[in-house]
Amino acid sequence: MSVSSYFPQMGEIILIRELMFQVAVPSELNLLHFIFIGISLLGICVGSYLIGIKKGHNVHMGIFMIAMSAILLELTLLWWDGVMHIPKIPFYSSLSFLLGPSLFLYIEGKVYPHRKIKAQKTALYFSVFLVSMLLLLILTNTNDITPSQGFKKIGEQLLNNAYIKSLYFGFFLTLIIRQYVHYRKRLERMDRNWAKILVSFFSAIFIISATRALFEHELSFEHITRYIVAYFFSVFIIMISFLLYLLPTIITQPLPARIDKNQVKEKYNNSGLTVAMAQTLKGQLIDAMDDKLFLDHTLSL
Repeated sequence: MSVSSYFPQMGEIILIRELMFQVAVPSELNLLHFIFIGISLLGICVGSYLIGIKKGHNVHMGIFMIAMSAILLELTLLWWDGVMHIPKIPFYSSLSFLLGPSLFLYIEGKVYPHRKIKAQKTALYFSVFLVSMLLLLILTNTNDITPSQGFKKIGEQLLNNAYIKSLYFGFFLTLIIRQYVHYRKRLERMDRNWAKILVSFFSAIFIISATRALFEHELSFEHITRYIVAYFFSVFIIMISFLLYLLPTIITQPLPARIDKNQVKEKYNNSGLTVAMAQTLKGQLIDAMDDKLFLDHTLSL
């Protein structure tokens, strides 16, 4: 007769340990784990390159890349570790708040490089991320099975709330779509396609987040959405990396610079107006038109 028959609880403990061992031991998904880790490290390197070498609006694309890569890396490590360590508040709960403002500010800086974005406005866009990260660091991020109480319980509910993230993504998706509708007519085909890719990508993020919020109580659906996010982020990181190698100007160069270089007219070749001055004046004129300066009846020549 087995020992577990005399000690029923001991049999349950052995069974739990066996299941934990099966999850922690390398399985057929290990190759996929290594691929995800490699792609996330690639994304971190590309994001660091954009931040450190390519200044201006590319800093925001670098932040976007690093945030995606960090989320992918944490998801992979959580799958790798299995049930041995499941934090109540994953770091990607806070990192996801970086995606919306960083992509929006990247597009804003790429389309309107002469328009200065106030520091207060930038801080406002990133304030939700800063508050969520501070809250995450204050709370103990462990896999303790004891129920949380008081402030800790409220903090966990806020950071893990899928509806809050959906509303946040929806807000920035609205801003990004308004951006695209406003300037799409003056873009060349290649730049327009790049803008469409960015809008479509963030739209997919919003759809995934909203669907996850609707089915947040379905544990199996939670795992499915995480894998969808991992595959989705991986494809986007690889695509950005290839574009940065093959056609870097599409990502790194402001749109007015691309338009001006492709539309130089011969009759102004002997003009004393330099390309840099022309770009500056054009940017100022576009900003003035965006502000509807022409509606001012006191405006003279």
